[in-house]
Amino acid sequence: MSKPARTRPTFIDLFAGCGGFSLGMFEAGWQGVFAVERDEYAFRSLDANFNSPSSRYRYTWPTKIPQSPLDIVDLLRDRAKAIRTLGTPGIDLVCGGPPCQGFSFSGRRRKDDPRNRLIEAYADFVRLVGPRYLLIENVPGILVAHGATARRESNPRSLGRPPLSYAQRLHDLVGADDGPGGGYEFDKCLIDASDFGVPQHRKRYFGLGIRRDLLGPSAMSGFSAREVLYAIQDKHLSQLGLGRGRVSVREAIGDLTIARQGLQPCLDKDSPAGRFEELAYSPPKSLNRFTRLMRHRMNGDAPDSTRLARHTPEVEDRFALILRTYRRGVRLNEQARDELSLNKQRTVPLDPETPSHTVTTLPDDILHFEEPRILTVRESARLQSFPDWFVFRGKFTTGGDRRTKECPRYTQVGNAVPPLLARAWGTAIIAFNQSRPKDGGLRS
Repeated sequence: MSKPARTRPTFIDLFAGCGGFSLGMFEAGWQGVFAVERDEYAFRSLDANFNSPSSRYRYTWPTKIPQSPLDIVDLLRDRAKAIRTLGTPGIDLVCGGPPCQGFSFSGRRRKDDPRNRLIEAYADFVRLVGPRYLLIENVPGILVAHGATARRESNPRSLGRPPLSYAQRLHDLVGADDGPGGGYEFDKCLIDASDFGVPQHRKRYFGLGIRRDLLGPSAMSGFSAREVLYAIQDKHLSQLGLGRGRVSVREAIGDLTIARQGLQPCLDKDSPAGRFEELAYSPPKSLNRFTRLMRHRMNGDAPDSTRLARHTPEVEDRFALILRTYRRGVRLNEQARDELSLNKQRTVPLDPETPSHTVTTLPDDILHFEEPRILTVRESARLQSFPDWFVFRGKFTTGGDRRTKECPRYTQVGNAVPPLLARAWGTAIIAFNQSRPKDGGLRS
């Protein structure tokens, strides 16, 4: 029997997207207070999974914080007093990371991308709440400097110094001595999600911050974020029934093929009627270790978001040629792209026997391992370790200039923190806290 919500450690999820970080923290035994997400579509998914009467996990959601899409800058301007009062009983963790597009190597790295400025908003929020722990996730590019930062531009004497990375800038902002509890002690690491049961090679930056007053005299000796996480790896995988072997693409999505399931008209209310088909899903009689985990509590029900893309015959023929000709699990090189007259830089035919390449926000980056098509939203979600009961809302795709303004389902999945990796971090922070002296740490 689970503990009552009031005795669980509490967290707030910033830049929450559809809720991958929140789901993992809930499943690790934490209680969500509320989440901040500005996009309407992503918030619809978040709301459907964590705020409805039938939700398995529910935020407590303070009455003075609007339960709606929120921009963190607007929230800080309009609700600073309400946010500050959250620190009175104490918030145990603020998790999440500013949007990564300005740092990502898979797109254009722009130091003037306005989304990079959200770092300051993140730091302002932390100062108001003063949580015991911070957990920041982002792409590895956050560790690489864009060039001169605002600090160097405003201080000519620093021009001879190396430019700061945005990760270091964020650490400086929230780790300052004038912050709550004397600021935060930080350590960072790069983690491959496949080490924690996610069927995907997805390397991400994580920064773990601990309030200095909780560390006490040991603050100067520091800690290793990587060691904190890997200390619970075996326990985490054992609890999930996965064991140490990495989960393959076939284990993750092998039951979601057209050949095994057949097709039916797409019934999703967010999809144009009569224009698409979806899988006519029924669960296989025998479930592998990962599918069993993803299908838990489904009672034979079909997952949502199994709509198939409508490829032209020419595109299907090209995809079939790629599957017949080129090496699986390896991104097509320049020669292959020239042979196929492809302009795309990132096309990977999946290898069924290994974890997937990184799932991105672009659905045509990855090809199915045995059918000439891109993945469905649900297949991408499986590779991210979202269980089948987790629902997605909003349009499926977008394009043109709307890509920077809308967060459809494929984008929600590609941007998410894999829930199983978030669960591992939630378990690790609780275990780390329990190993320390009782100095005002997490709730028991």
